Amino acid sequence: MRAGLGRDPSDATIVLLKSGCNDLIDPRYAIQVVLLRYLKGMNWRDVQDADLLDALSIDDTHAGFELVGSTKAVAVWKALLRSPAFHGVVIEASPPMGGHRIVGFGASVFVSADFVDAELSNPRPGLNARLIQRVDAGEPLILDLEAIRRGNTHGGLDTVVVYTSWRDSMLKLDALRDLQMLMATAFVEKHIGYRCNRILYEATSEADGVFARETHVYRFVSRFDDFHAQNPGNPWNRDRSLVVSTRTEALAVPGSAMAMLFHYQEPKLRLHEADQELLSAALTGLTDQELSRKLNLKLGAVKKRWLSLFGRIADTQPDLLPSLYGDNGDSKRGPQKRHHVLAYVRNHPEELRPIQVQRRAGARWSGLSASE
Repeated sequence: MRAGLGRDPSDATIVLLKSGCNDLIDPRYAIQVVLLRYLKGMNWRDVQDADLLDALSIDDTHAGFELVGSTKAVAVWKALLRSPAFHGVVIEASPPMGGHRIVGFGASVFVSADFVDAELSNPRPGLNARLIQRVDAGEPLILDLEAIRRGNTHGGLDTVVVYTSWRDSMLKLDALRDLQMLMATAFVEKHIGYRCNRILYEATSEADGVFARETHVYRFVSRFDDFHAQNPGNPWNRDRSLVVSTRTEALAVPGSAMAMLFHYQEPKLRLHEADQELLSAALTGLTDQELSRKLNLKLGAVKKRWLSLFGRIADTQPDLLPSLYGDNGDSKRGPQKRHHVLAYVRNHPEELRPIQVQRRAGARWSGLSASE
């Protein structure tokens, strides 16, 4: 896919994110990538239980049914949907295309470094099937929330892209490009702000592999030639391949699309999980009344949570948002404070990601973890 396509600069940026081209991104447009959700009759949203069977039917070579069967695999997928390590989105078409409302599905999951190490050291076809099989067996390779906090604070997080496909036979070229843009921006929005380390993906067809390699997002690892030579007559199709993207390789090209994704800034606010929940919901434009319904809180509790948040910001980073205060030191009104805080976290998604938070001695707030 080529960058530009005669669109406005924000669209061109999204194409770069999907293509991984090493063109530099104009920082004026970078945040627009994260905010694009709708494009010419299509939109992306988080996948839900009710979407799963239709989404997995788009391309069953990514579904991981091969080793445990479809019934157990679907049960694992449903469990993944409830995991904090899982990120999944569907692309919806309105009106439906060919009788299908869901025309694209993308998903990834944070996994243990040991799992990625093993897959890279012994490349074999069936990455998703092995992941599904091991989760079904109860092996702890999917990171829990504490492991995500730990990795996001210290060593970094490894990701397996477990699904990325679309109903291309139903899409004209322009619609296909628009869908790919939405898929790319969804992936970025779900992962930017995390301390990304490695992203692993198995292409399950020749076209899939060519596309992945030509985007320059991924480095080719293996076509599994050794496996096929040692296991003649195995059931896996011969055009599968394994690719990887690493932080070191991405950051070696400063200003590139993938460098933006892998670049990590330390959060300054060190927010509670409750603060992150409030801010994430408020970023969607909800009023306090709507926030109270969404968060299942009384209206007074929402207002109290805002006041506590402002106080913690004053304690932890008094110089971070000086515009919250007038020249005489008086606080501005709540809506203005909220506007400044939301503008900051919108441009600093790392503030909304799980981290380990240590106690601050001598402050009005002392937090042991982001879950308090």
